[in-house]
Amino acid sequence: MNQDHDGAIDPTRPLDFLGCPAHEIQDWDGARRELLAAAGDRNLAGAYLAGADLSGIDFSSFDLQRADLRRARLSGARLQETRLLLADLRHCDLSRTEGESLDLKGAKLAGANLELAVLPAAELAEAQANGAVFRYALLEGLHAMNANLEGATFEGASLQRSDFSGAQLEGASFRNADLNFVVAAETSCQKVDFQDAFMAHGDFSDCAMIEVNFGGTDLKETLFCGCDFRKSRFYAALVHEASFDRCEFEGADFKGTEVNTKRFKACDLSKAILPKADADPGKFDLNA
Repeated sequence: MNQDHDGAIDPTRPLDFLGCPAHEIQDWDGARRELLAAAGDRNLAGAYLAGADLSGIDFSSFDLQRADLRRARLSGARLQETRLLLADLRHCDLSRTEGESLDLKGAKLAGANLELAVLPAAELAEAQANGAVFRYALLEGLHAMNANLEGATFEGASLQRSDFSGAQLEGASFRNADLNFVVAAETSCQKVDFQDAFMAHGDFSDCAMIEVNFGGTDLKETLFCGCDFRKSRFYAALVHEASFDRCEFEGADFKGTEVNTKRFKACDLSKAILPKADADPGKFDLNA
């Protein structure tokens, strides 16, 4: 499988089962029928299909593990319980795909487009999805443990009850996303944008949240334990019902925010920027 960083493909290489390069195929409707007929046992594991137009195909229960689908078009495809673990999907169009329990464990998804996808309970653990687009996708119950999601876009996405433990989220955007009941442990969230996101009832432990934008974020009943919030911004965030235990806040900005002093335990806020009413860090329980 080609390992080019940008997912560039060889335009002269014939596609498996179709016998010619993608750019030479004129009748994609016929080509899709031919491909499905050739894979009567639903086994396309390791197939070379880079650049193919596979839009709208029902790949439910297909085995596509380790398949090469770089720059392929799967928009609108049905992916119910499809196995795409370790597949190469860099710059692939997966927009508007749908199906539960899609397996993308360890897949390469850098630059892929999953906008408006409906993929509840998808498996994304250990995937390389840096720069991928998940805008307005429905991804409840996403398993993204140890995934690389640096610079990914989840704007407006539904991610309730997802697990991002161990994931790399540096520079990702979750603006207006639904992150209620999310779990994240030892997750790297530097410079993540959570503007106006819903993050209630979450559980975040030992996360690096340096220079994060929490502007307008709903953090009701969310627990942060051992997290580093240096230089993060909480302007107009709903933090008064969140709980913070043993967290670092040097340079964190709480201006324009209602702060409940009883919700901070063993936290050092002496170098944080607090609302005027709470400007005395001595009011906080720094040693509990």
